[in-house]
Amino acid sequence: MNSQQETQYPVVIIGNGPSGISLSNILSGNFPYFNGKVPQCPQPHESFLYEKCRRNMELSFVEQDLEYLSEGLQGRSTNPVALLFDHLNQPNADTGLHEESTLTWRHCRDWRTHHLVVGRGHSGGSWHLMQGSQLTVSLNNWLDLPGWTFREWLEQHHKKIKKASSCCQLARDSVVGKGNLYDRASTSHVAEYYENYVSERGLEKHFENNIKIKSVKRKGTVWEICGNRKVKSRFSSHKKPFRVLAENVVLASGLSKPKKLSIDGEGLPFVHHHVRKVIQLTKPESKSKKIKKPVLVVGDGLSAADTVLELVSNEIPVIHILRHDLNDEELVLNKMPTQVYHDYAKVKDMMTKPVFTAQGDCLYQAYFKCQLLSISKHKECKLKMQDGKCQTLSVSAVFILIGTRPELSFLQDVPALGVNPTQDIDCRHNPIDVDPYSYECKRVKNLFAMGPLVGDNFVRFGIGGALGIANHLHKSSRR
Repeated sequence: MNSQQETQYPVVIIGNGPSGISLSNILSGNFPYFNGKVPQCPQPHESFLYEKCRRNMELSFVEQDLEYLSEGLQGRSTNPVALLFDHLNQPNADTGLHEESTLTWRHCRDWRTHHLVVGRGHSGGSWHLMQGSQLTVSLNNWLDLPGWTFREWLEQHHKKIKKASSCCQLARDSVVGKGNLYDRASTSHVAEYYENYVSERGLEKHFENNIKIKSVKRKGTVWEICGNRKVKSRFSSHKKPFRVLAENVVLASGLSKPKKLSIDGEGLPFVHHHVRKVIQLTKPESKSKKIKKPVLVVGDGLSAADTVLELVSNEIPVIHILRHDLNDEELVLNKMPTQVYHDYAKVKDMMTKPVFTAQGDCLYQAYFKCQLLSISKHKECKLKMQDGKCQTLSVSAVFILIGTRPELSFLQDVPALGVNPTQDIDCRHNPIDVDPYSYECKRVKNLFAMGPLVGDNFVRFGIGGALGIANHLHKSSRR
């Protein structure tokens, strides 16, 4: 694309992760229809849903009244269209049953919408930035995108990935074995699946990768989107300006910026905010230098737990400080079923009793209701303990893993977008305030948001956002 050319699109999607990919798939003319198949033992509200769907089987859901169809549905999302899509695509998913989808996807050549998807890295978004051997939180079939499932990708790539040392259990086992639909995959395989999905579904022409967006602002009746494209050659890389115009902009950029404690010493070089940095400590050349002082891990969530598991498995001592108590229902580890999440159950088990090396050294110790106050350049950390007293620990490294937040600094001259406009955007406590059916921002026309930005952290719910946006754009184009 010529960066100097004035190119205008009806829709530009910022973010090339699963949310952006799923919207591109629908805008490319791939529409979902009700296939008439009803799951076994549906709940009363589900029976009513299927009854309503039968009345308009000749229409795709992109053309129908989503507010009417989603009325009364319940589930793990607060967004009604996300619940609607989930009930139709993965019936009874939360009960552990695998029911056949009630959706059939058809290509509607005449209803395609010209659009562009831009992202900073490879298609698949932040999945490429996760630690490759890390297992997904979602069961693997919850990560499917329409028309080509993760299982189908796995069957095609089985021989190749089975040789990998970081191969997940799903890949090591026979992919058609009983129960594999409910196994967990490694994040590297999911990232590869999403990248391959774009080419498998013929979506590449809509994607511009390796672009960092610098500004999104109104220019008359359209949006102006500017940034830099990273161009690599054999011996070097450079940046080229990128600029397009759009009638509608969709924010699908997810949560890429780590939250910080804003304490003294947090910017020191041995302090990390990404799980993938743990590789620096566990690679062979680092392991040859015996780490005697513990690594301090801060965080109650699964990223902190993943880091603990990686360090302990490499016999690197860990001190883990948590904000909650062990038995607090708000502790994420208490919400993870042990029969599915054996790894996280192991972390919780370590919390109840000290773990020692063969030499008798302490390998893992957890401090509950504890707070990190400061970090010195001499690698000394000041902690406020549960009893209110302060304690100083000498460490080898620090991992602060307390969540992520969106990077939306490129938005210019737009009002605050959160449900609470006085607070920063937060996927759990203050998502972007959107219309529940169109996903259009309530305070800004022709600006949409989806995925984690509106509280849908699971891929299976993010696709519902794609349906809502496509439904709105389709109806608007026909008025």
